[in-house]
Order: sequence, then structure tokens, then C-alpha cells
Amino acid sequence: MPDKRTVSVGTHVCCKQHRWRLQEVLESCEELGLEAPIFETASLAGKKAKIHAPVTALNADLLADQALDVLSTLLGSKSELWHGDLVVELSGMGDGGRLAQGKQAVEKRGYHVEIRS
Repeated sequence: MPDKRTVSVGTHVCCKQHRWRLQEVLESCEELGLEAPIFETASLAGKKAKIHAPVTALNADLLADQALDVLSTLLGSKSELWHGDLVVELSGMGDGGRLAQGKQAVEKRGYHVEIRS
């Protein structure tokens, strides 16, 4: 039975040009096993962009751009050369077994995944 879950997905980014990493995380919601996923926050270098928007296959790239624009502003620069650990928090309904399988699949692509109830 699905329960309310929060999933954190992290990866290291070396520049803003790696926005595809954020977009890939958002596009992996279905693979992770989250139903009706909500993009809560994106954090980088101690700064947090609060987004709180539903994630769909059609808006993942738009949400990635929005989050990176907010993070760039918070970091005080429109520079392309910032780097650090990017952590994306998502929430939604999920079954423990399906989430565990999704976690393994996403971690095989080099991401760190943490699931909380």
C-alpha cells in the first residue's frame, strides 16, 4: 500500500551546464516509484531553491531551469562555474518495495538516493 514518502536524490555537479543532471532526476520520478511526485527543493552549496510543483514528463526541463535560475540568484552570480553536491527533494506516494527497486536503478546511474517516510 503506498504511503507518503520523501525522496532525496543527490549528485555532484561541476557547472551549470550540467543542468541535465537535475532534469534527469526529475524525469526519474516514475522509475523511482513515486506516484503524483512533487518537486520540493533543490539545494547546492548551502543554498536551497524551494519549488513545490508537480512533476510531469512534460515539465521536467522547465522545472530544472526554474530551480537553476533560483540557485544562481541565491549563489550571487549568474556564473557558469559553480560546483558542489546538488540534492533534489521530491515527495509523493510510494510503495516500499517499488521504491527500493527504483532506488537501486537510479543509484546505478551514479546518484545517491535516500527514502524517508
